[in-house]
Amino acid sequence: MTALVGRISPADRAALEAFLSRPGQPGGTMTLIEVQGFLFALAAAPVFRRPSDWLALVFGGEPPDFDSEAEAERILMALMSLYNEVIADVRERDGALPASVGFRDEVLENLDSNSPVSQWSRGFVQGHLWLEEEWRDFGEEALEGLSMSLWALGVWADRSVAEATAAEMEWAGGSVETVLETAHEFFADCAAIYAGTGLALQDYMRELEDPPRPAVRVPRPGRNEPCPCESGRKYKKCCGRLRLV
Repeated sequence: MTALVGRISPADRAALEAFLSRPGQPGGTMTLIEVQGFLFALAAAPVFRRPSDWLALVFGGEPPDFDSEAEAERILMALMSLYNEVIADVRERDGALPASVGFRDEVLENLDSNSPVSQWSRGFVQGHLWLEEEWRDFGEEALEGLSMSLWALGVWADRSVAEATAAEMEWAGGSVETVLETAHEFFADCAAIYAGTGLALQDYMRELEDPPRPAVRVPRPGRNEPCPCESGRKYKKCCGRLRLV
């Protein structure tokens, strides 16, 4: 997967954030942090999907409202830069989240819909659900192995998930706060597990698509024949000597 643009600049990040939150955008348009969670799910997915497949999802499936062709070009390039940044974080930093996705000190406040973690989690859940069949193609075991990660990363998206866990799990003792504290404790590790699993499957798929070429046996020339490296010397005085060494 070759990056065409680099990491997003602060100016382009600000422009993208302002554009996504501008009145008049299609309903369902993601916030910047939701986009980051969504792109995390895409970057760690086992199969690569082209930007043309998912760009519309950022805007709720509708065409965005651009003021000009120049604005369209800048916003789309900013999205590609942000995508590359998320890919780099997934590959180089074990799925570490951006600094903007920080937890609030009061754990229950992280369920507020405008909290950074809740926004990121909503984007992540949307991205994972969109690509769930891609994971399922590797067997139900692949999804079962991610169950803890999916819970710890996705519980912040919807208060009902935390409440259901508190009611159903004996270890939670009916406490939503205990559920969230546990999810917070394992959040970073679960992000790394999710990213690492997807990257391993990506590598596996690349090996299937590009199998190693079979070795080609080259007959060894006679000792007094010209060396095949085209040095002009006899084989015994050139590569033949290296072979003996």
